[in-house]
Amino acid sequence: MQPVFPKAHDRIITVGEAIGSFGNHMISEINHVWIDEKQKNTLNYQRALKAKQGQHYKMQRKRIFKNKPLPTITTGGMKINVPYILCNSMCHYKYTRTLSIRELARCHSFPDTFKFSNDMIQSPGRIGNSVPPLMTKAIAETIRIEILAKTQQP
Repeated sequence: MQPVFPKAHDRIITVGEAIGSFGNHMISEINHVWIDEKQKNTLNYQRALKAKQGQHYKMQRKRIFKNKPLPTITTGGMKINVPYILCNSMCHYKYTRTLSIRELARCHSFPDTFKFSNDMIQSPGRIGNSVPPLMTKAIAETIRIEILAKTQQP
């Protein structure tokens, strides 16, 4: 049997398309929360202020591009009880802050109705460890059409 792969989408969704409607005000009811380094005025915050889209401002930190897909969300570099988002983070393309839980989830194709806890230590790592829902759907549909339907034919 030859392997069958899901059909590729005609168009790639950019970060700007996925999260452009979110502002810079936290809304905990929809998981639009992030680690606010601005108040601490940290060295990372000062570096991030100067970073342009696509530019690293620390080894694992980078300001993302608005007009490209989000890089892979990983859980690498996670330390015990240190928020994932501070260990391996991407800076918002417009605002000098990390991405919110909801922004990460939307870029990963989770519907806005999917609820995560507002836990900045666990939730981003769970998103990074998951298979994107739209990818899972495409794989399941391919299995249903290409394998299951063919085995049920007389």
